[in-house]
Amino acid sequence: MPDLVKVGYTTRSPEERAKELGANTSVAVPFIVAFKRLVSNCEAVERMIHDRLAAKGFRVAENREFFRAPVSVVVDIILGLPPEILQVSPGTITESISPNLLSKESLPWIDLWRQAESLFYGLGDDLEDREAAKLIYLDAIKLGSSWPYFRLAENEFATNIDSNRWTEARRYAREGVAKGNYLCYLTLAKISNMQNDMMSVVKATNLLFRTRAEKSDTKLESILSFVSELQSLFFQAPDVLDNINEVSLSEIRSLISELLDECDRNANLIIKFWPEGHERGLKDNQRLKDKIKSLCV
Repeated sequence: MPDLVKVGYTTRSPEERAKELGANTSVAVPFIVAFKRLVSNCEAVERMIHDRLAAKGFRVAENREFFRAPVSVVVDIILGLPPEILQVSPGTITESISPNLLSKESLPWIDLWRQAESLFYGLGDDLEDREAAKLIYLDAIKLGSSWPYFRLAENEFATNIDSNRWTEARRYAREGVAKGNYLCYLTLAKISNMQNDMMSVVKATNLLFRTRAEKSDTKLESILSFVSELQSLFFQAPDVLDNINEVSLSEIRSLISELLDECDRNANLIIKFWPEGHERGLKDNQRLKDKIKSLCV
């Protein structure tokens, strides 16, 4: 069957698996192992390869591992995956491994995250390309990262002023929450605020701080600018501070100084980027500062 390629993984010898598949009497010809590669997270890597082949229109059937494509094209796609994805885990090799490599093994998606962030913001020599960044964020998710959910949710929310298009933002945020990224409650709160649903804003904010109190991830917070995003929510919906529960108040009080510093930075941004409405913006910002200070009383 020319150009019909089966792409799958096995935890045994590929040759042994091919022989097993070829023994099935419903198969017209035996399977031949055209290419093999040892990887750590074989299920995630398989999904990534399948997605990329499907995106090029090579998939034969949605629920099958068969693709009608030249073997060379399939191999190029596999070898085109980020190198850290194709590394084997420490348990599969005997030689010593550097701490840096162990870090990548514990976070196999970290280089994908950095690459996506660079494209998302146009850092260094990279030109800003948020569509390309989105694809890489999704690849990082396939390797087990929950970090990109917040970035994807916020991007969908910020770039779509039409409330009917917030479905994607809400979907990413809900998936992120389910995967342990409690910062996604911020996006859910912002969406609810834009829909004038203060009850849901308060509920999402309380869930944010309750989950944060149970499982704080300072590394995640520093990377995703938690205090900045929190101040942004309060600036948009200051009344939420009058309705949150004691757990949330306690968590916010621990961040008072950082929030006030963020308000000062926000004032500078208002003056710089909102010249026609900076007086109103500065008044709103000052009211928020006063409200935050009052929480200490």
